[in-house]
Amino acid sequence: MGDDQGEATLRKALSLALESNLPVEASGVYIALASAWVERYELDRAEPYLTESIAYADEHQLGGFLTGRVKTAYPLKGNSTIDAGRNVAGYCNLASTLSSSISLRLYGNCNSTSFEGYYTIYYTGTKNLARGTFRLTRKTDSKASGLSAADISASAQVACVKSNARCLTGCPRGDTDVEYLCANHCRTKFLACRGKASKILSDSDSE
Repeated sequence: MGDDQGEATLRKALSLALESNLPVEASGVYIALASAWVERYELDRAEPYLTESIAYADEHQLGGFLTGRVKTAYPLKGNSTIDAGRNVAGYCNLASTLSSSISLRLYGNCNSTSFEGYYTIYYTGTKNLARGTFRLTRKTDSKASGLSAADISASAQVACVKSNARCLTGCPRGDTDVEYLCANHCRTKFLACRGKASKILSDSDSE
C-alpha cells in the first residue's frame, strides 16, 4: 500500500469484512493497514489502525497481551519489562523503556518461533529517532538433535553467518559512530561464534 489510493482500497475491504461479520478477515485488513504505514515509518498514520485493531481483537477475542522482558545488547544495552504489548492475529506490537533516555518499539509478524518486523528507537534526551528492521528467532538446543559432531558444527557455522547478518542488519542507522561500533561488535561476536562452532568438532576429535 503506502499511499492514499492503496489505503482507500484496503478501507473498502475492511468495510466489507465488518459488514459481513468476518472478524478474522477484518482483523487481517486492520493489520495490513497498520503494517503498510509502519513499513514506511509513518507511525502517525499507522497508530489509529493499531488502536482500532486492538479494540476489535478484544471485542472478538482474537488477540492477547504480551508480557515479559526486553533485553538488548551493545551498543544499546538494556534490560527492561514490556510496558505495553499486544498480539493481534499474529501481528505483534510492543513498547519498552530500556533506560531513562531510550525507548524501544517493535512491530511485526510473530509466532512461536520468530518475531520479525520494524523497530523504532526514541532517544528522549535529543528527541531523535532511529528506525530499521529486525528478526528474532527462538534458540534451540542442537545437542539434543542426535546429529554427529560434524553435523552440529556445520549447522552452528551456518547459524553464525545468519546471526551476523541479522546483527549487521539490526545496527542503528543515522549515526556513523554508532554504526561503526555496532559493525565491529557484530564482527567480534561472529568470530567468537565461529570459534565455538569449530570447538565442537575439535572437542569431539579429542575424545
